[in-house]
Amino acid sequence: MPFSNRCIDCLSFPTLFATSSSVKPFSWRINLAFSPSLVNCLRCSLVIGGGIPPIIKMMFKKIVTLKVYKYKSYLLTCRATIINDKSILLVIKWRIRLKLIKMKKNKFSAVLLLFTFLTYQHKCFAQNIFYGMTNKGGTNGTGTIFTFNTLTDSESVVWNFGSGTDGNSPFGDLILNPSNDLYYGMTNKGGTNGAGTIFTFNPLTDSESVVWNFGSGNDGKSPYGNLVWNPLYNRFYGMTHSGGSRGYGTIFSFNPATNNELILDSIFALFPGDDSLFAPLGNLIFDSLNNICYGMLYTGGNLGSGGIISFKLSTNTISNEFLFDQFDGLNPTGDLVLNPSNNLYYGMTLRGGNLTIGSPGTIFSLNPTTFAILDCWDFFGSPDGENPSGNLVWNPLYNRFYGMTPNGGANGTGTIFTFNSLTDSESVVWNFGSGTDGNSPYGNLVWDSSNNLFYGMNS
Repeated sequence: MPFSNRCIDCLSFPTLFATSSSVKPFSWRINLAFSPSLVNCLRCSLVIGGGIPPIIKMMFKKIVTLKVYKYKSYLLTCRATIINDKSILLVIKWRIRLKLIKMKKNKFSAVLLLFTFLTYQHKCFAQNIFYGMTNKGGTNGTGTIFTFNTLTDSESVVWNFGSGTDGNSPFGDLILNPSNDLYYGMTNKGGTNGAGTIFTFNPLTDSESVVWNFGSGNDGKSPYGNLVWNPLYNRFYGMTHSGGSRGYGTIFSFNPATNNELILDSIFALFPGDDSLFAPLGNLIFDSLNNICYGMLYTGGNLGSGGIISFKLSTNTISNEFLFDQFDGLNPTGDLVLNPSNNLYYGMTLRGGNLTIGSPGTIFSLNPTTFAILDCWDFFGSPDGENPSGNLVWNPLYNRFYGMTPNGGANGTGTIFTFNSLTDSESVVWNFGSGTDGNSPYGNLVWDSSNNLFYGMNS
């Protein structure tokens, strides 16, 4: 069955074929797959069919199981999404009408009465396109969503925040929702209450839509981090920097099926001695093995140094697990990142270490079973980096972490460094700020496995 419309990129006519086979009595599996040698997109050099990698070829099949009864006609609308490295390549919708008829010896066969394509959208992102956000700039001066093409080293603004009741000033990342193929993110400001928003971004149409406005009543306000996807509950989880019943931030869930947000707890859990933690700047991370989220709170506790919390999803209970001090580091930023080689989490603090409050930050490890913290590296300033504010990134090729600092280094304007968790040693591999080089990075590096390169941004 051929498509009725061409690919908008290469102008070829892709075709599909459908087969059906009995799984059990009155249950049928309808297999829809691309015929093996049809679409050759010259723009992105992607061959759909025999030339594609096996991991993508598997995703070109849409399998639907129907429980049907004989002699009755069934109309089914189906949807298939083909993705590669979290980038959407193709979205198809089709409609099938089936009728089950009886054959000899109580054997049944499905008759395909109707096969109609509803939509066919092809946008060749492949793995060479990054999506990112800026906190400022754009036509309204309040931030943008942009793409960066690693093949051409070109950047394009695809959305400008801040018009009308749109959100503005995003600080986190875009997160793909696998259930509807939309990206989700948060803005720190804007929306109907001026306290930030949750929004969706459709990469096929380059359109953004606000799906939640923070700030009503005891709702949270001003999120700084990302949403995190929980596949067990098909929901996002996140934190806000302020708001809630106590004004120090919230932990919330967001259901993308209904666009409803639910406050799960207001951040103000207490240690003995009333050492309260608050004001998260980073993100929750999801531990699927234990059904727990972990997060770091920037301030509160001893010396206003911040700490680590856990949030149990089965009971919606928050617990303070660790308080930082000058020995371990002060004011954690970014996220905890799992080291798959030793099953410990690693993170960084903005200040502290070297036994002094004024030191320029640390790298630490966290044991998720005992919540014991180990100070693994103390930054010491030029020629070393200072005051890390993003995440560590695990590189499976070299079994090491990579990260950035906005200060320090040979030019005093930031570094890229590696950290070896086997030896607890750090090495500066790049000093920002020479000539027309950028400087002062505040975000994270991103690993591109297709070309073994890291990508990042300077402020």
